Amino acid sequence: MHKAAEGGQLGVLKYLAPLFGARFHEKDSNGCTLLHWAAQQGHCRVALYLIEELRMNPHDKDKVCAM
Repeated sequence: MHKAAEGGQLGVLKYLAPLFGARFHEKDSNGCTLLHWAAQQGHCRVALYLIEELRMNPHDKDKVCAM
């Protein structure tokens, strides 16, 4: 799912989200979430989907991502 967020693959994320449940909040080996990857790569539609539909918190300061 992280690669889909990084690549801006909104359709893939919409397909996978119900299958993975709350696992979309998991961090990768760098400590990055899907939202980190989408935002870093400038995928606004993906970031908005993650925030609005999957309720990821863009203000969550305890997330440390070492990209």
